[in-house]
Amino acid sequence: MNSIWRKHIALGVLLCISVYMSAQVAFQCKGQYYASLSPSLHGSSDLYEVKIDPASNLAIFDPIKIGVGKNVNAIGYRSVDNLIYGVDPDEFFLYKLDANGDVFFLKQLPLTNNLEYFAGDISPDGRFLILIGGGGFTGLDAEIVKVDLESPNFDVSRVDIKANTRIFDIAFDPEDGTLYGVDINAKRLVKINPDTGNMDLSFPQQLIVNSIGALFFDTFGNLFAYGGVVNQANQDKLFEINKKNGTIAVLTDGPIAQGNDGCSCPYTIKLEKTVLPRETFPCEIVEYKFTIANSSGSARQGIDLIDVLPNGFEFVDVLRNPYGGDSSLSGGSLVSITGLNVFPGKDSIIISAYIDEIPGGIYKNQAQLVNLPLELGSFTLSDNPETFIKEDSTDIRVLDLNLDFINEEYLKCEGEDLVLDATIPGATIIWDDDDSNPIKTITSAGVYTLEARNNCETIVKIITVTEEYIEVSTFDDEYEIMLGEYLDFDIDIVTNSNISTILWNDERGNSSFSCLDCETPNVRPLFDATYIATVTSEAGCIDDIGITVRVDKQRDVYAPNIFSPNGDGANDIFFLTGTDFVTVNEFNIYDRWGNLVYSTLSKQLGESTEGWNGQYNGSNVNPGVYVWYAEVEWLDGYTENLAGDVTVVR
Repeated sequence: MNSIWRKHIALGVLLCISVYMSAQVAFQCKGQYYASLSPSLHGSSDLYEVKIDPASNLAIFDPIKIGVGKNVNAIGYRSVDNLIYGVDPDEFFLYKLDANGDVFFLKQLPLTNNLEYFAGDISPDGRFLILIGGGGFTGLDAEIVKVDLESPNFDVSRVDIKANTRIFDIAFDPEDGTLYGVDINAKRLVKINPDTGNMDLSFPQQLIVNSIGALFFDTFGNLFAYGGVVNQANQDKLFEINKKNGTIAVLTDGPIAQGNDGCSCPYTIKLEKTVLPRETFPCEIVEYKFTIANSSGSARQGIDLIDVLPNGFEFVDVLRNPYGGDSSLSGGSLVSITGLNVFPGKDSIIISAYIDEIPGGIYKNQAQLVNLPLELGSFTLSDNPETFIKEDSTDIRVLDLNLDFINEEYLKCEGEDLVLDATIPGATIIWDDDDSNPIKTITSAGVYTLEARNNCETIVKIITVTEEYIEVSTFDDEYEIMLGEYLDFDIDIVTNSNISTILWNDERGNSSFSCLDCETPNVRPLFDATYIATVTSEAGCIDDIGITVRVDKQRDVYAPNIFSPNGDGANDIFFLTGTDFVTVNEFNIYDRWGNLVYSTLSKQLGESTEGWNGQYNGSNVNPGVYVWYAEVEWLDGYTENLAGDVTVVR
């Protein structure tokens, strides 16, 4: 048996201990999620209820029983008797587990010896425990086993699986009875036909997933899983799975669960509560929506909906109620609709409420359904579906009417529009020209009046708009210089504001600016370019000016063809001359046999003191013709190799 697969699957089995007792304590089906952790591969399981900590928003495992005494996996919740059923993956013992975590042995099942049975769930009618057997020699799923829980001998039937999958847990959708699993091989959601072994493999891959050990639904048909993400060995993530498109997303973190299985009891009645709008003002009407999901399998009569609205909220009317009942007791902050006939499926009650003149803030509360059957928990609190915390309060933000986000003074640039957005959801906005569009385009300086109203009050703000101008000019916008020359740029700035920044743009990065943020920089251009000076005012108004420079690049180098190093002070040194700002990188002179008689590096062109004096090793060379070679480099980086000859006379 593959021990690696065992680790990944063993984790979430709701465990059952084979303790024989005279009485079984049934669970109450309230939509809980259960998980079992197996600290050792073949050891006793620990049974937990999975919850979300409202303080940290992390998944937590609340222990029901540590060490149930048996290794139980492939678990499912049976709503017929409100017990959990599962199988020992080593011995193939069938167990049932009660609310105390006590385990009751039922039978050793005739399962296939070389297969592992980690995935399991109870059919919605409570009749069958569905198992998937896999692993073995192929490492793939091989069969679906149906254990008849209503037969005295727990009869077993099986069908072959017709797909190359590896699934470690399964769960039935309480809405339509579809069986789902997550194929870890292809990393995707699959639909499973337990009667034929066929699978719908059309969902896209979800590369985020590494392993899924526990799969479970809530009463509203939302699918969740516990497992690990790719490139991570630990299983410590609670996932939410979209059963329509197959996408899988991490919902929150939780404890490390190496080897887990899980199940839930979605076959109950649950309540969600939302409010629209979620932000509003006093003296407004809002609508609360109470969505009831009945997945218990039958209609339930005599259910009461009770809600006490926050202070300052008053019940107005029932706008929609498909369940019947009596709402005559509703009034003030009390919402009371009694005697509901809650049929299977999902539907909603909608009521309206008025908000008095109360301070701004967040107001929250919970509704409840009471008079539920005892096996469904007697009552249930409402859940806010906007969060993933279960059974939490629904909140609404009541706003204070204010225009603090609009300034009293604005600066705009000449020739540009100023757009002010005074939108306050739920409030009426009026400008001084009776324009009710909260978004105002202001084209000129002046004083403007803005008014905001709701059903309780009216506030006014006076806005002053000042127009700024800025203009940049230069005395000369074109220059022509010789390579190596310096220029003094000079710009003139006219503005009725303060200057925030001046920035010169050297588009080719080839010039040496004395400063890039001043009005009169000194610059040494190396190439033809246009330099842009951009000036910004305090209000953000911008103007710029361009100055074009053309650089004349004469590249003249001269060398005499004769010199007389006789010490008479005339023509005693042989050196190169020509354009300014040229470096002689290398200058070599050879005799007619190719011997190097003179060499120098990195000298400035035209430096006579650095030339050849007609000597070699301290002695005068013989008169005759000598060959010279030079590499010269101009200021802009251009290099040229030159050669010639010179005659020495004495």
